[in-house]
Amino acid sequence: MLRDDEIERLEDMGFRRWTRGDMDRLYVDADKLGLECDFKRDHEPCLGSWQGRRVSNADCRRIYYSKVWVDVKDGSLHVKSDFRPSIGGTSVEDAARRLVLSVIPWKE
Repeated sequence: MLRDDEIERLEDMGFRRWTRGDMDRLYVDADKLGLECDFKRDHEPCLGSWQGRRVSNADCRRIYYSKVWVDVKDGSLHVKSDFRPSIGGTSVEDAARRLVLSVIPWKE
């Protein structure tokens, strides 16, 4: 289980706590992982870059709508994403893992 100080550090990094029933999670948005994008009039993400590399509008949407959370009960990282990086690129899971490890170095 994550300690209170670890939860607070993750929240300081931009994670948001969500609880429902027996679930207790810390969610993070893709912009905290390295997504920069503009939005169309219909609020769809477009013209994005991921980890400093230009991505297509489709990949921008795939990254933006990814779900990334840490389970507070066991500290495990969960990622649901349709984004597949090109060769040499960074996946959403790799970026999330790096962020979590920068806050809680002992979590693997």
